[in-house]
Amino acid sequence: MRLSAGQAALPLQQRLRLDGSEIVSTERPADARSMVRHDQGSVHITIPIPRTHIIWIPLSLIPIAFVMWFVGPLSQFSVRHELPIQ
Repeated sequence: MRLSAGQAALPLQQRLRLDGSEIVSTERPADARSMVRHDQGSVHITIPIPRTHIIWIPLSLIPIAFVMWFVGPLSQFSVRHELPIQ
């Protein structure tokens, strides 16, 4: 069931009472990426993962590299200073 923008604010009970003449039919946009599938009374909406630029992949690894650079030497701290590990 598709409603106009003005009818979207109606409570669910009032929306369900609308007869077919008040329901607005809209066409699917040509640039829509989501897939809508109707199966046995249920609706499945599949939203694909947005495309990411190739430069974001190595940039996303920078925080991981920073943590490894910072935490790595700390793991050797207790060995060098002979601290008891509990």
